[in-house]
Amino acid sequence: MNPFNQYLDVAVGTAKKAGRFVLDELEKKDFKKDPTQLKKELNRAVNSIIAHDLRGLYAEHGFCTPEGEEGRLTKTNTWLYDPTQWFNANEEFKGMSVQIGWLNEGVPMIGAIYFPQTDELYSAIFLSGAQYRKGTDEPVDLKMKEFHLEEAVLRLDKKERFGKRAKLIRKNIGAKSIVSAEESHSGHICDLTRRKGDIYLSERRVHLAEVCASGLILREAGGEMRSLEDKKIGFLDEVPYVNGLICARKEYFSAKSSTGEKKSDEKENKYEK
Repeated sequence: MNPFNQYLDVAVGTAKKAGRFVLDELEKKDFKKDPTQLKKELNRAVNSIIAHDLRGLYAEHGFCTPEGEEGRLTKTNTWLYDPTQWFNANEEFKGMSVQIGWLNEGVPMIGAIYFPQTDELYSAIFLSGAQYRKGTDEPVDLKMKEFHLEEAVLRLDKKERFGKRAKLIRKNIGAKSIVSAEESHSGHICDLTRRKGDIYLSERRVHLAEVCASGLILREAGGEMRSLEDKKIGFLDEVPYVNGLICARKEYFSAKSSTGEKKSDEKENKYEK
């Protein structure tokens, strides 16, 4: 048995518990009255549920979340969790996810993401693959489709305004088609693992807890996640944030590197002029 299964079981159970709590609350309350305030209340409540359950089992571990900056990353065992990632939250609360990851020596070892509205679960264990499961169906192994840049489908955050660097990356990709959707980071990344796109580009500032689990799931499905500066994302940084993301199958970054940095620099300078 994989020694990390116990941690994944805890992450999955806690994520489902928190997600189902949100569904129950949405049925009781009028989200149209003050959606922003309700979102804040639910975020705090879910954060408390997750913190209580994880601390009860692993009091000696570290904990880090975007909600209130509960803790910092450590060099041993750390739980990174994002209580609620919303999309369309200020309209109809159409979707959200609960994301929980666990680090060992700064390396994401397990990840679980639960979408309660659709009862979908994504999970992964380091070097053991990633899986998708809907409801009580049998789990399905996740594997990104083969990458061909000239046929690539690019996923973007709807209504996002891109700066120069992101515009340059988008221009150089030259994707065959673009999908613009109101999704969370985890939603876009999970869609890549189910072959609903090839590249995800975002310029939003991201807390590492928002992409710890999804980044591992992407990696185990054959992908990779980097910053817009084309740097691999580290989980031992003192400040747990990264400015922008680009996610794709690993071959995308290999092909990009083989073209040479000089050519990329020339394109960037030309664009900025």
